[in-house]
Amino acid sequence: MADAQATEGRADSIDFAVTLSRAASHEVKVRYATRDGTAKAGKDYRATRGTLVFAAGETRNTVSVPLLDDAKDEGEETFTLVLTKAWGAWIADGRATGRIVNSDPMPAAWLARAGRTVASQAVAAVTGRLDGGGASHLTVGGERIGLDAREAGDAVAAALVAESRDARTMTERDVLLGSAFHLASGGEAEGPAFSAWGRVAHGGFDAEVDDLRLDGEVTTGFLGADVAGGGWLAGAAVSYSRGAGTFALTGASADAAFGSGTVESTLTSVLPYARVDFGERVSAWGLAGMGAGELTLTERSAAERQRDTVPLTMMLGAVGARGTLVPAPAGGGLALALGTDAFWVRMESAATEGMRGAQADATRLRLVLDASHAFALGAGALTPSLELGVRHDGGDAETGAGVEVGGGLSYAVPGVTAEVRGRGLLAIETGSFREWGASGSLRIEPGASGRGLSLTVAPTVGVASSGTERLWSAADARALAPDRTFGAEGRLDAEVGYGLAAPAGLETATPYAGLGLADGERAWRAGARWQVPAPGLSVDFEGTWREAAGDGAASAGTRSWRAGVRWQVSPAASLDLDGTRTESAAGAEHGLALRGSVRW
Repeated sequence: MADAQATEGRADSIDFAVTLSRAASHEVKVRYATRDGTAKAGKDYRATRGTLVFAAGETRNTVSVPLLDDAKDEGEETFTLVLTKAWGAWIADGRATGRIVNSDPMPAAWLARAGRTVASQAVAAVTGRLDGGGASHLTVGGERIGLDAREAGDAVAAALVAESRDARTMTERDVLLGSAFHLASGGEAEGPAFSAWGRVAHGGFDAEVDDLRLDGEVTTGFLGADVAGGGWLAGAAVSYSRGAGTFALTGASADAAFGSGTVESTLTSVLPYARVDFGERVSAWGLAGMGAGELTLTERSAAERQRDTVPLTMMLGAVGARGTLVPAPAGGGLALALGTDAFWVRMESAATEGMRGAQADATRLRLVLDASHAFALGAGALTPSLELGVRHDGGDAETGAGVEVGGGLSYAVPGVTAEVRGRGLLAIETGSFREWGASGSLRIEPGASGRGLSLTVAPTVGVASSGTERLWSAADARALAPDRTFGAEGRLDAEVGYGLAAPAGLETATPYAGLGLADGERAWRAGARWQVPAPGLSVDFEGTWREAAGDGAASAGTRSWRAGVRWQVSPAASLDLDGTRTESAAGAEHGLALRGSVRW
């Protein structure tokens, strides 16, 4: 009998060749059975026993031992197949070694994506600190309030009230993840400035890799302190990250009793950072990091849950620069702005008796460059602009690259603005994805009184909005081409109105009508806005009719009416009340929505 080898997950069984030295004129039988080695029956392979039969004249036969696939990289494992009690022949070699070669993705798949998430959070936290200014402030639920303007307790209350404008209820988790603080003392006049800061970040990821489905999330808290003065800043932060997720095999060999489980990780890191200012407009920064923690992988099987806990380490390096390379001159001219950063992170886990050690890297490079040049032309200004964005994600997680190029030309004279823009995106991941768009607009605006003609015409083809923000904020390369399809759909939005001196004590009344055309739909709307003499008070009413567009389209459509009141209490605060009623033309469906919000 000969030794045999197979790769777990790529082969269903290990097949052992059993041979006779010569053909026999009679039937030959031999018993066989498996015995554990480093590979265990019921966990790595199915225990197999039986009787192998050679027909008369047959010299070759096979014993197949089924393999059990899992997601954990256990290294190379072996077991033994033993022959006993032969009939009609002698056993010359009755032992063979079965070698299971392992290439499973866990825990490397988790390390790559959790490491990338932690690195992204660290870069965002440190750059947020560097861009946050020197004044003390508190952020609660996403609302920033300067601590020198009110007491901390009032700041918290104000932020919670402000959240009502989003018409959602904040949970404790929302408050935690949307909160941060920055405390500063000193300054250039008194010498170096000292700061302390903190924030919490949360990120999630999912992946399909090597017939494995992986979902996870990572929450990280940061506490940092630094000192600045004379064009430099240096400091350090301590972070604590906790990750949790699930994994499961999805391929043809997946077994409901095997290959799924949970993974948890903790990581405590020290992150020294520094920034150097080159004049008032451009700065460069650097960040390093080292961390240690634990990774726990719990795998389910038919008979038990196997739990492996191993030490975990991280190394991180990041650099970046941002600022205005060339400020726009007061009388018009070239303006150039740059934002760029890059990071590399490595996560490593140690080996245990049941799991091989793993290492995973992740990298990211981002760059956004904006350029514009204003020229005086007649009574107005002509401004061409150019936008370039580049992103590359590499390493052992999702990889890809994206290049975004956009340009525009606008001309503005008092009361009239015309603009055309175009953009294109090329994203390369496992394949290629192309996206483009073009848009134009013409706006005629009345004077400060609001009286006179107002007109807006805005045609769009394709995806005309800027994609550089997508390049900058995408969690990974897949977001550059989310559905891997693109259709150049068209759209037209137009509105015309005329501001009039209104009777009955109303200051200005502006009746208007609008049209929206998009692939598959058109919308007609008409309404009026009134500016009331009372300071900051305005009233508006609008009716809308929506229906399917296209040849022979038969649709009842929907209609809606909206009425609203706004009171602009101050430049920073307003009170809004509005109601909307919507119903189908057939009257089968209807709804009423009332909304009030306070903006502060």
